[in-house]
Amino acid sequence: MATYVVSYDATRPFAEERYAITLGNLPAGVSKAKPYDPVADKEIPLKATRQGAEMSIEVPVVNTPRLLVLE
Repeated sequence: MATYVVSYDATRPFAEERYAITLGNLPAGVSKAKPYDPVADKEIPLKATRQGAEMSIEVPVVNTPRLLVLE
């Protein structure tokens, strides 16, 4: 899943924002979420908790795409 914020002014730096995402009806085999920043070519730390078939994730978002990979 790609996450990003659309910025109206691309000439100014965009401060990272945190969003809470809850995903439901996940298969039992999905146990973790890893965000990947393809622009910086690195994984981004996040907070994720799984309870039953739901996963709550606090995702750091910027104005360039970051990919949220579920494993």
